[in-house]
Amino acid sequence: NQAFWIGIFILSLWTLVNSKRTLSGVFFMALPLLMMCMYLLVSSLWSLAPAISFRRSILELIVIVSILAIISALQTPSQVFIILYRVAAITLMFESVMLLRTNGFDEAGFFRGIHTQKNVLGLVGAVAVLTGIWVRTSGVLIKTHWNAIYLLGWLSLLVLSQSKTSLALILLAPAIGLGLRKLARSFGVGVGAPLLVLCAIAYSVFAVAFIAGVDVGRAISDWVHQVGFTGRDNIWDFLIARFLERPWIGHGYGGFWDIGLDAPNVRYGIGFITQINQAHNGYLDLLLAVGVAGLVAYVGVVIGFIHCLSVAEHQSQNRTLALCWVFFIFSLLHNITESTLLRGYSPVWVMQLIAMAITYRMAHEAKGSR
Repeated sequence: NQAFWIGIFILSLWTLVNSKRTLSGVFFMALPLLMMCMYLLVSSLWSLAPAISFRRSILELIVIVSILAIISALQTPSQVFIILYRVAAITLMFESVMLLRTNGFDEAGFFRGIHTQKNVLGLVGAVAVLTGIWVRTSGVLIKTHWNAIYLLGWLSLLVLSQSKTSLALILLAPAIGLGLRKLARSFGVGVGAPLLVLCAIAYSVFAVAFIAGVDVGRAISDWVHQVGFTGRDNIWDFLIARFLERPWIGHGYGGFWDIGLDAPNVRYGIGFITQINQAHNGYLDLLLAVGVAGLVAYVGVVIGFIHCLSVAEHQSQNRTLALCWVFFIFSLLHNITESTLLRGYSPVWVMQLIAMAITYRMAHEAKGSR
């Protein structure tokens, strides 16, 4: 994976030289994201494993710059999803072959295809289905019968995988994303306005409960333990204690998991906690890595993206922007039970970066056409 991304970065250097005007505009729009990358690099100074943090920060920067550069060089931003659709169609053929092989299924009988586990198949399938629906509805296909086979195939594999998170997100992400977008358009405002209202309502409920004497923290903790989240509650209890040791700046980007015997989960964890490599919550992992300061920086990235989305939609409210928004919501929801935020080359994080890069470019083009 590292060799792949370094190779992609080398290929993208041509773009950095020959697409300066578009690239500079996209990089300007992506300034909050690039500034956060600088913070990741600086965090290696106080990391538990400085050399590992520095190397992982450089790799993250390579991934981000490569995606920004390549999307800047395309003739149209929508080409990204056409390419992704073709790749997913080829991948479907390989997945179908694994239906005939015993190692295409895990020990529990769930289909994992060419991947290491069913949840990875679920993520790939969810992205493939959402992209396939976009291709079908955007009018780029002359005939749709192959697309119907494509969608039926991926949906069947998702059912066989029993990846509950991916199956749920295929429904939830479009419902929430497109619902907020439609609500915003009906009031003539950007998509950030409904989100701000929802956050204000949530804060008001929290404030009223706190004033009324309710121990909100304990209530949330009791609810999490009651639900269980497949053992995640035990992981979160342990990791919250580790977060409170370094709440403001964290343990350094990439300086908590997989750093050898000094990793906090290895030194202080018990049972299965010593064998995991993520918090199964992207926001908690972000706090562990770069603390409250890093979380605030990521909130700035989200605000910057929503601003660019609003700018782009003033010029063109098309399906490409809608899919970018859906993938962004998909990533935010996925990180409630899994960790992919700023996680190297994780597929969900890469999709969030692609969605942001397309939106940055379309916002730059919208400003240039005024």
